[in-house]
Amino acid sequence: MQKFRALGYDRAEAFDPPDVAEEHWRYSPIGKLDFSALEPYESDRPQLTGAHSADAFEERDALIVCADDEVVSVELSGDALAAGVVAGRLVDHLEVESIVASLPQPDDHLSAMNQAWSSQPLVIDVPANAVMERPLVVASRAGEGSGISFPRTIVRVGENAQVTVIDHQRGGHDRQIAPLIDLLVGRGANVRYMTYQDLVASAWQLARLRVSVDADANVGVFAVALGGSYARLQIDCALIGRGSHVRVAAVYVSGDHQVHDFRTSQHHIAEDTSSDLLFKGVVDDDAQAIYTGLIHVGPDARGANALQTNRTITLSEGASAESVPNLEIENNEVRCSHASAVGPIDRDQVFYLESRGVPTARAERLIIEGFIDAVISEFPAGQETVRAEVAARFTGEDDE
Repeated sequence: MQKFRALGYDRAEAFDPPDVAEEHWRYSPIGKLDFSALEPYESDRPQLTGAHSADAFEERDALIVCADDEVVSVELSGDALAAGVVAGRLVDHLEVESIVASLPQPDDHLSAMNQAWSSQPLVIDVPANAVMERPLVVASRAGEGSGISFPRTIVRVGENAQVTVIDHQRGGHDRQIAPLIDLLVGRGANVRYMTYQDLVASAWQLARLRVSVDADANVGVFAVALGGSYARLQIDCALIGRGSHVRVAAVYVSGDHQVHDFRTSQHHIAEDTSSDLLFKGVVDDDAQAIYTGLIHVGPDARGANALQTNRTITLSEGASAESVPNLEIENNEVRCSHASAVGPIDRDQVFYLESRGVPTARAERLIIEGFIDAVISEFPAGQETVRAEVAARFTGEDDE
């Protein structure tokens, strides 16, 4: 672990901190952070149990509680223990060296700093052929006070295994949080990973999820973004094995002065791989949404099939959304497409409902809920909780 962290420090010096001058951070307010002045958070870690996530994910095979970047407790069901699932601190894992060797090298300032500063990386290890019928839930809570924390999670799924992992994040008052998650999926595995971000309004999150998908594996990545002052999620999917598939779907709801920032990449490396992405969001007040996506098809990725769609509804004159899809194709025998749309609610749809006696505010809320429910209905767990959270944001006096 000392070598692991030392490499992070060395790599961090090789990369410049995030800057709005880079295309990678275009449109973002990252210039408000002085990275040279950031220090690790003060020791005010929350006293935490899993209660804050238990209501949404009562049916589960594991509850792993994390405070900032420390593992507080791990509860595995009898089924998980019988299947050989291991969860806990990376430093305690019997195969720590092989896990570290399998991780991608840091390739930017934040990933390097995470490797250097994360005090207790979490490992969830699902062995080959294990089948988990219920999700493994990670209850993540950030504390209060100044400083930046670097949570680190590594999920390793063996060949032909089946598992769902839910990461439910809350807290973060006046805190900067830079999580890094690695999802390593073996041949023929079937994996669902859901990140559910409901941080407090003053939190800044700079999150990154790296997904590696081996041959014939099927992966679903699902994201919910509700909280934070500035919340960025970067999802990088690498389809390294022939016949692998990944589905990425996200819902975001932004209000007040929030900024929700998404950057995705679908890297097709092997032959006959497929990926599809669908992001839907609603932006109100003076909030901002940013989406930048890349489909990259490598020279050896013959037969790749990739889709990318981002659609955003703006509810006010002050709300704004940027949507920048990109294609980079290095093989001719592929199918790729992207689509993007930003605009207000369709007034014809509102009029249709009004003409049938539905009040305007309720008509708009029904349209919003229907717009994003196509994504929510795909979530592996917590669908009703997310629907309730979204509905609460758009329920007003006219709905009574």
